[in-house]
Amino acid sequence: MLILLAGLVVIVSFTYNLKRSESGILVLSGYNFGFETVTYPNGLPDGWCRWGMPSYNIQLDSIVKHSGKYALRVEPKEEPAKQDFGGPGYSIPAIYEGKSVTVKAFIKFEDVDLPIGLVLRIDDDSNKMLFFDNMMQRGIKGTRDWTEYSITLPLPEKAKTINIGAFLFGKGKLWVDDFQVLIDNKDISKVKLKPGLM
Repeated sequence: MLILLAGLVVIVSFTYNLKRSESGILVLSGYNFGFETVTYPNGLPDGWCRWGMPSYNIQLDSIVKHSGKYALRVEPKEEPAKQDFGGPGYSIPAIYEGKSVTVKAFIKFEDVDLPIGLVLRIDDDSNKMLFFDNMMQRGIKGTRDWTEYSITLPLPEKAKTINIGAFLFGKGKLWVDDFQVLIDNKDISKVKLKPGLM
């Protein structure tokens, strides 16, 4: 599946791992929001992809992390142009019952000269953007230790894909860890799927 993310085309594929929760609710499991599942140690955590320019390194960091074994570190390989950016991305099928979606994650950054932030984009089945926020308008830059940030957007019935991630624009370093996705303020692992999926 092709997804246009703010001018960037990425290819994603979905693999469903359906199970019943303790309460009998059918849920989708297996998301790698904490970067703990890594099949290829020199690559990205399972399920994650690279967004942005190839001039940015996006790699596992086992030293600087918020929790668990890894965080992801983003930094330019060379002096970037002001419009350059890079970061990790993850796509989730919008198969959940609910009216809103929230993405949360912890971010740490150093010597950042342009606003950074989380990314949340909702697409329909033709990959048309329905809603988008990358936190640029909040003007978050400079140097800051681990802080939790969040974005909430509507989740319309015609949504097909929920895209999450984090971006570094321009210079500096950014670390991100411990993503969470909530539907109507409930952890995605506990949310009912739309009828007719099984």
